[in-house]
Amino acid sequence: MTPKLYLIPCVISFVRTAIPFTQEPQRDKPANVQPYYLYGSKPLNIAYSHIYSSYRNFVGPPHFKTICRLLGYQGIAVVMEELLKIVKSLLQGTILQYVKTLIEVMPKICRLPRHEYGSPGQLIVAER
Repeated sequence: MTPKLYLIPCVISFVRTAIPFTQEPQRDKPANVQPYYLYGSKPLNIAYSHIYSSYRNFVGPPHFKTICRLLGYQGIAVVMEELLKIVKSLLQGTILQYVKTLIEVMPKICRLPRHEYGSPGQLIVAER
């Protein structure tokens, strides 16, 4: 690759070289198309977003397959180890406190009310 620009350090800008090291490539003229072919239009964008709204927030087997391929065996082991650390800290911290609180407020003996009471009777028993 040959340089086409050089850096002027005091101004920190690039300037074209006076001597071209390569010939300018021959390019075709870009096609003259309507702007909505390049950028879309409001109805096209609405239709596109409606069609692809079902794919939004989707994470499924193809994603996990790619992640596994990228991580490899050792990478998956590291991720699982970190996930287990997070789960352990949640179980021993926040969730444990919630369970202890629930055990304290629950009655010592839990019995189901008789089915003959019906819904209104069971509601009265539950409110006591």
